[in-house]
Amino acid sequence: MYDIYCGNNVTDRRKQIKSLKKSLQAKHESAEVFEIDADEFEPKQLTELTGGRGLFEENYLVLLFHVISYEEGKEVIEENVTALKESDHLFVLITDNCENVSDNLQDHARMVKEFRGKRKKKQEPWDLVDAYGRRDTRTAWIEILKNLQDPSVLNEAAQGALWWQLKIIWLAKHTDSADEADVSEYPYKKAKKFAGNFTDEELWKKTKKLIAIYHQSHRGDYELEDALEQFILEV
Repeated sequence: MYDIYCGNNVTDRRKQIKSLKKSLQAKHESAEVFEIDADEFEPKQLTELTGGRGLFEENYLVLLFHVISYEEGKEVIEENVTALKESDHLFVLITDNCENVSDNLQDHARMVKEFRGKRKKKQEPWDLVDAYGRRDTRTAWIEILKNLQDPSVLNEAAQGALWWQLKIIWLAKHTDSADEADVSEYPYKKAKKFAGNFTDEELWKKTKKLIAIYHQSHRGDYELEDALEQFILEV
């Protein structure tokens, strides 16, 4: 059997996931919980988990984060929808966008639960990313606090803007012009100035960490706001 959790209200969705885990483990203390992100998902995992048996318990919980948010993952899920529906184990398909949920997936799901937040104006925090590019920790920290406290700014926007800044700095280090990097001239010129502030290894590690922060906060491991503040302080 499988449920679908969709919508961008990550806070309420996280609470629901925690409640689901708690409910399962209250009934079966050693019940297994598998958490799989889209970037680590492999089709063979689905085959193994739909028909497998838990190491300690007969039934287990499988949380599939954002697998149906991407075309390749959605195709695999659609092809295995019958196996998911008939499995004794509970699978939860999780996506930020309810439009990723096809009619076919809805029709066979045990439950579809929407977590819709209030629509917010997406405002890119440019002062934050500029301070980060300068490695100005104090200003970047002040800006991240301002952005996280501003209800008009999505927390994901701050995370996305930081990721974009690291990406364009890397491009600026390895290209000679905005045309070659395939980006706009103005941000490219600024990134060129910032390029000397970071080594390639630092850019790689920080980019990987930002991606991990995004996935782990959506899993409910911690609050995105806290993780972003810590990330800034480590600049």
